[in-house]
Amino acid sequence: MNEMILQAVKGQVTDDEAAPPAEISDVLHLRLEYKNLSFNRIKKMEGLQSLRKLESLNLSDNKISVIENLDTIENLTHFFFANNLLEQLDNVLYLQRFKNIFTINLFGNPAFDDDNYQHFMAAFFPNLMFLDRNILHETTKNAASKKYQYVLDKMKAEELEKEKAEEDRRSQEAELKLHKDAFVESLNGPCLFDSMFEGDPEAEMLHHAPAVDSLRLSELQQLSDPDTVTAKISHCSVEISRLYQSLVTLECKQVRQVELFSDKDTVMDTLTTGHNHHVLKLFDRESQLVSGINAWKQTLIKEVFS
Repeated sequence: MNEMILQAVKGQVTDDEAAPPAEISDVLHLRLEYKNLSFNRIKKMEGLQSLRKLESLNLSDNKISVIENLDTIENLTHFFFANNLLEQLDNVLYLQRFKNIFTINLFGNPAFDDDNYQHFMAAFFPNLMFLDRNILHETTKNAASKKYQYVLDKMKAEELEKEKAEEDRRSQEAELKLHKDAFVESLNGPCLFDSMFEGDPEAEMLHHAPAVDSLRLSELQQLSDPDTVTAKISHCSVEISRLYQSLVTLECKQVRQVELFSDKDTVMDTLTTGHNHHVLKLFDRESQLVSGINAWKQTLIKEVFS
């Protein structure tokens, strides 16, 4: 495949230009806009990753069954793929990444014989002007849009959702970078607070103490309504069984905790241990903040006086 591209490119380089490159990697980095690889018995699309500026690609009259490996190409506008072995019409949707593509030739492929072929192409490629060397008329596009309205709306909604997710991701990354540059990352949420209780079994024990659990009485009271309980039983029998097992386990834990908290000294020791653990976490975070600021200050001083 690479040798084939090399020969094709050499034929496009004139004597007035630089001498033909010796390495295929050099050839692939040329700013080519057109590539003709027809009639080469190609079975797999590969070796085109470096042709980022490619606008027109001719792969007609080969033995290719899958359209693929064009991810790095930025602005493909013409795609010629006649007389290949493409069977799955859905595979053509791979070309949707090229928003400005307006010429596609697929005749001579098995997928070309699909009864929905023309409407399928017109619906999913709204900017397409020429299909198989014929003008794609607006009447055909309108009919195709109505035929695939549901699928198109669903795809549009999914695309908008992906765009929003990507925008949120970029926003989070930008915010995190801003905080890291100011040495205050993870301080705008519960991360620091949660870290204070990591590895602190005493805190978990206090959390489930009888006196603390009494604060959750209002939550249990919400389930005292007969209608609510009946609905829970009828719709959540499995969950009720799990709740029973959880209550049995909790009862055993409560018994142990009641025995523990009957000793005042044990309670005070538990609180002191937890407090010391939390203070240590805060000191560690303060040290990170001061170290980061000092390092930044030293770097800035060196840049100013260098």
